[in-house]
Amino acid sequence: MDVLFEFMYEEFGYKSPENPHIVYPVIEGGAFAPYLKQLFGTWLEESNYLSWAEDNLGATQLTCNPQNVTEYLDLLDLLGNRATPLSITGNRLTRSFGLLLGKYALVISDGSLDDLFLTHALRWSDKFMGDSQHTIVIPDSVLNEESDYQALATWCDSNVGGNTFELISYSLPLKRLVEIRDIVKRFLPPLKSVWAIDIVRCNAIADVPDVVHSTTPQVVNVNDVLSFEIPKPNYAKRLARNPFNYKRWICDINLSPGFGNKQAFLPSMFEGLDLLLSGQPDRRYLTGGIGSRRIARSKLAITADFKHTLWRMKLPSHKEVIEMMCSNAGYATTSNDSLYYDGILKLLGQLRDANFLQNDDIRDLFLNRDFIRGKAFTLKQMFNRCRVLHDQRPEFKKWIEVLAGKQIFLQGYNLKCPICGLDIWYSLARVDSHMECEGCRSTYQIPIALHFAYRLNHLFQDGQNQGVVTEILTLLLLENTAQHGFIWQANKKLSKGETDLEIDIIAMLDGYLVVAECKNSLLTERQNDDPDERSRQIEKLKKQIDQEIEFAVDAQAHLYLYAVLNGSIPQEIIDHLDNKRNQHPDLVIRIVTQDELIRCKFQPDEQESNRPVQMHDLVGDAMLPPYYEGEDCFLRDNSANERVSTFGSMLTRRVIRN
Repeated sequence: MDVLFEFMYEEFGYKSPENPHIVYPVIEGGAFAPYLKQLFGTWLEESNYLSWAEDNLGATQLTCNPQNVTEYLDLLDLLGNRATPLSITGNRLTRSFGLLLGKYALVISDGSLDDLFLTHALRWSDKFMGDSQHTIVIPDSVLNEESDYQALATWCDSNVGGNTFELISYSLPLKRLVEIRDIVKRFLPPLKSVWAIDIVRCNAIADVPDVVHSTTPQVVNVNDVLSFEIPKPNYAKRLARNPFNYKRWICDINLSPGFGNKQAFLPSMFEGLDLLLSGQPDRRYLTGGIGSRRIARSKLAITADFKHTLWRMKLPSHKEVIEMMCSNAGYATTSNDSLYYDGILKLLGQLRDANFLQNDDIRDLFLNRDFIRGKAFTLKQMFNRCRVLHDQRPEFKKWIEVLAGKQIFLQGYNLKCPICGLDIWYSLARVDSHMECEGCRSTYQIPIALHFAYRLNHLFQDGQNQGVVTEILTLLLLENTAQHGFIWQANKKLSKGETDLEIDIIAMLDGYLVVAECKNSLLTERQNDDPDERSRQIEKLKKQIDQEIEFAVDAQAHLYLYAVLNGSIPQEIIDHLDNKRNQHPDLVIRIVTQDELIRCKFQPDEQESNRPVQMHDLVGDAMLPPYYEGEDCFLRDNSANERVSTFGSMLTRRVIRN
């Protein structure tokens, strides 16, 4: 603030209290108070800024306590021609809003932050056109009597440079905005051209502006602890002589700093998640030692000061974020099955180390019925069971050594008792020169020549019938597709009312929410050969798809994947998925092919075969969901086919196509 005041003094010099340029609004209570504070700002009561501005810049206090719409609008006009706390800061920022307003806008609000943010976005965009008063915000709660609407109409007649303006709101339903428009038009004076008032609501998206002093620091994420350097404003050197070290400012940190950095924290953006991640006092999801913070669209905003140059912040775990989303959608988590995949990842090291499943022979071994039921194979038996070609055996053997090193394959021996004939597997740690039979308890000497026999770790045995191989390949596919951030949970058991369901994969990548069903195969040979059994299994699969897609819709997911590794997908299932696409056009439903699973890459369009497929290629641009689904977000006033609107000396003509 000291530097900003210095700039103001250099630009304007001293202004006497009789002709003040800077106004300090003293905002009292009432329905208008929150809106005035958001529009014009206040200085901290315990600071010396007000007295400094009074002594050096001739600043004056102005009590702001409007009692009705007329007094509120008059106050907006007065303060709009003075420098206020917020405008002093705003004038020193480089704005990047892409909302060049083509007409005056009245934001009608119930007090929501979305409406107030949109008001600032439009006002700051208007400054490119030289006048910040093109946009004002009106509390809906004060529009009660006809005199209130008449005051608003009078203000519009005096200030709108033409015959057209907009009513905008995130928070109010379309019916209420139409009602306001109809009443205001009754009090507007007649013009040569007819008044035209358009309505805009829902998804008017404005980007957060970049400011002069923002930079892109390096962001490091280690064990869910985010570390980054705090960028200093470009006037920091000028304050080096200042003895005070409590100067604070706000800086934006990009949580997805570059292509290929998949350690960034980038959860899917949908209604409610930002608020839950914003460090509310009664929540523990964002913890850190410096001031306030909030996450919005992959950016973290924090308050900072000159005492700190590095900040570390504990991020919420993937499990917390996913379960938060499920809770928002109305689903309760009924089990802690994520521990199963935590164990698998502990064996693997990291998800990408599961790429051994891309090897055809190794994958066949993991799908071998005897192997997944606990039988141990020697290397020669593996060669025969998987029909490994001679020239592929060195690579196959190398993978066996890697998997044994990770203890996914457990080493031991198959030993047969010479007394009772019991042939079972013994782990390497239990084998000695003389063994005690597990059956008859006789002691015998082991053979001189033995070959290692490998048995599958119990974690992979237990999960095979649930399609764990396909789940891991699908996760690898999604990780390879993600550009910046990848959050996931597998085998989530959920409930809603009387419905219990299990979701194989819930993932958030690059701001998109993905739900996936994964199966090694859909029908056994016996089910395929028996028409009745086949029909029952098909109906069971359809019911499962219905429940999962219902969850995806409730959770506002962008993509539902149906992945099957082996065998063809029955036509009945394909037709059922097509019907679901027609029922839910906002949800992209896609079958993952066997080739895509094995390659762990989505197949691109033929026209773009050289470019890796990204999420926006599959889904399109992700946007925040509409607050009012099924309703129009824009409603033109069709009472005027030709509209004229003037801004100063600029005259624009708009022809509206019916």
